[in-house]
Amino acid sequence: MSEKQPSQNPQASHVILTPDQRLRVFVSSTLQELAEERGSAKEAITRLRLTPVMFELGARPHPPRELYRAYLEQSHIFIGIYWQRYGWVAPDMEISGLEDEYQFSGRRPKLIYIKKPAPEIEPRLKVLLAKIQGDNVSYKPFTTPDELRELIQNDLALLLTERFEMVQARAISALTAPTERPCNLPVPPTPLVGREAEVAAVCDLLLQLNVRLVTLSGPGGIGKSRLAIEVARHSSQHFKDGACFVPLAPINDPALVIPVIAKALGLLETGAQSLEASLDDFLREKDSLLMLDNFEQVLPAARQVSALLTRAPLLKVLVTSRAVLHLSGENQFAVPPLAFPDKEQLLELKIGGLSPLSKYPAVELFVQSAQRVRPNFSLTAENALATVELCSHLDGLPLAIELAAARIKLFSPQAMHARLEKSLEWLTLGARDLPERQQTLRRTIEWSYGLLEKDEQVLFARLGVFVGGCTLEAVEAVCPTICPPGSVMDSGQEIDILECLASLVDKSLVQQVDDPLGEPRFTMLETIREYSLELLNGSDEAEEIHWRHAAFYLEMLETAAPDFYGPKQQVWFDKIEREFDNVRAMVRWSLVRGEVELVARAGWALWYFWWNRGYHGEAGQWIQDVISKEDELPEEVRGRAWFAAGFIRFAQADYQGVLPLRDKMLEFMRAAGDRRGEALALAAFGLVYTHLQDAERSAAFLEQGLALYRELDDKWGIAFSLSSMGQLVTLQGDLPRATNLHAESVALYWEAGDKSAIVVSQYLMAMTLLLQGDLEWASSLLQSGLGLAVEVKQKQYLAQCLEGLAGVAAAGGRADRAARLWGAAIALREATGNPSSLTEKMLYEPFIARARSQLDKAAFEMEWAKGEALSMAQAIAYAGQG
Repeated sequence: MSEKQPSQNPQASHVILTPDQRLRVFVSSTLQELAEERGSAKEAITRLRLTPVMFELGARPHPPRELYRAYLEQSHIFIGIYWQRYGWVAPDMEISGLEDEYQFSGRRPKLIYIKKPAPEIEPRLKVLLAKIQGDNVSYKPFTTPDELRELIQNDLALLLTERFEMVQARAISALTAPTERPCNLPVPPTPLVGREAEVAAVCDLLLQLNVRLVTLSGPGGIGKSRLAIEVARHSSQHFKDGACFVPLAPINDPALVIPVIAKALGLLETGAQSLEASLDDFLREKDSLLMLDNFEQVLPAARQVSALLTRAPLLKVLVTSRAVLHLSGENQFAVPPLAFPDKEQLLELKIGGLSPLSKYPAVELFVQSAQRVRPNFSLTAENALATVELCSHLDGLPLAIELAAARIKLFSPQAMHARLEKSLEWLTLGARDLPERQQTLRRTIEWSYGLLEKDEQVLFARLGVFVGGCTLEAVEAVCPTICPPGSVMDSGQEIDILECLASLVDKSLVQQVDDPLGEPRFTMLETIREYSLELLNGSDEAEEIHWRHAAFYLEMLETAAPDFYGPKQQVWFDKIEREFDNVRAMVRWSLVRGEVELVARAGWALWYFWWNRGYHGEAGQWIQDVISKEDELPEEVRGRAWFAAGFIRFAQADYQGVLPLRDKMLEFMRAAGDRRGEALALAAFGLVYTHLQDAERSAAFLEQGLALYRELDDKWGIAFSLSSMGQLVTLQGDLPRATNLHAESVALYWEAGDKSAIVVSQYLMAMTLLLQGDLEWASSLLQSGLGLAVEVKQKQYLAQCLEGLAGVAAAGGRADRAARLWGAAIALREATGNPSSLTEKMLYEPFIARARSQLDKAAFEMEWAKGEALSMAQAIAYAGQG
């Protein structure tokens, strides 16, 4: 690319005048450093009676992009000559004209020449040359202008010879070819929703020079065909001979693929040669795109597609399939579901308002589809959350969402969600112009299942036991390698778990996702999993698979529990969070089966996880069902079951409700010789009595618990007892002693590695300091706790830190900041279902009163409302401003 600008003659910007109509060869290079080499290139091109296109003809500084693109667009061959300079980057460009010329050259024949040596080559030119090398074009070094002249002359002569031979072949094939350019892409009746990023990504992939075959894969109903049509429509302008849509859904015989492609292209069988040969002749020089839709039932024909690509060098193929083709050079693009709010985003919506809902494509598709049936439908405060939950339950699957929206005349989103939790069978109002297999969601899934091999069908059914995904370890532990009697396979036949699982991934019935822990994780869309679970529950091996599933996850919980109180805490918490849907499924099945011991053991393992990650609300019913069948529990488990029940009531601030459990809890712990369980129960009851303001009983139980923990040399238990004593002493008014107790507790928690507990102890210590007027130290502890609360993903501790910092602001005379922080904290507590404890209220309520006295009522309430409107991220950022 030159550093000077060619003439801006309007005529020259549109037409390159070549009266003899000779082939035009565009030469791209920098001007000054390669002036002599450009002369050699011009001479070589002219000797062959070709026309060189070179910008130094009437050049000026700063060539406009429109002009050199017009020259290049009307050229037939591209020559690039490079040495050390990358070229000038215009103010409105991110790349130099040199690189832009190469990119804009498209699929023209290219001859690239690199001058050696190049000791001062610029870094950006290095990157460009590396990209060019990867594009598999002619790429030769040279040292002198004379050597370059000979290389260009010889290479152009060879190129023209090859092109002449190809033109001859094309002329022969044209005798049986259709006369019109094929462009039969379907025109969908509705706009594509929420796929802008995917369309752009696939177009970018498809138009790369070295990409010939792109497969859009995914389960039925994910929108592969719709996305592919949009991609073909957007990219067809880049193919001189257009794009052709080939529907394969009506056939299931691989031998019919070539005839169907030929028919779509308008080719007729002449009898002079085979249809395959005619197709090869026709496509050999076609610069075109074939879109092959619904390839999954004709997968053996993949080799024929590969052969077409080999024999037609300008052809590109875009495939939609539920299974990948496994061809060399295949570029796979897994079509994702439409985005919908996850749990964290839903929490943000609850806190910050529902207005951002429209940005989620799944919700947008539901609304648009519903409005086609009921034009006055819209999101309201009453139906918004139900709509989000509906889209979530349908996994963001476009077909499922459209089928649900078709029912909007009969059911509200709330009623739809309630029905979906029971069955997907009622989704039966598919548009009549859809293929039959897409008329209902069930038929869509059955279609995919029917294409599986027998052993794949067995594993597919077994995978229905997993909820929310699973690891490879879980699959291998829960799914036996032997098929059961009466299964779709012969009894006793072995299944290759890894091979079958890989095949299910390839066929889009299972998805492999990245896991932060580095282990592969496999998931199924809920709509597909429900079908597989139905298959499992209708088989003879359902009981065994559910048992294996329950045993696997119970073992995981009991292995993890000892590490909940130390440095591995967050790793385990995150892992259990990811597996919690499986834990729920295990508990539900165990309760239905009457296996209360499994649930009791799970409750004892999980209580600290429940507390830290906010699951205690849903756990209450589990434990209630367990203790109602106490007589069925082994003696060593009974005390732990009663503790779990007491913990749930404590977490729900039902302190009076905990007291009737006290004697049974301690009795069973002591009878089983469970001294650590006994120490925990004693300390916990001490804290209960603190909240009930019974200082005498509180002190007695705390001292017993502390003594037993010291005897066991349990640092975490000692820290817990000291922290609980600190709360009691704070309420008694001995703030210096309370501060010391909390300081010792914080130090022991740091030593144990329990960051969740550190946040709480630092908060409690900060409040004692605040009450003593030490705002600086209190603020420092709370800011530290704020960061830790974010790190350990503990929203209730985050609310505590916000309340503590509000107290600091109030004590410092900043009532407006205090009110806003309290508003944010209360909104967070309400969104997470985590009310303030009695102790917490007693600690911060005096500061609320102080803030109210500093600000008039309207201003205070306005700031409070501003805090309630903050998202969680905004609240954290505001709190961190100090």
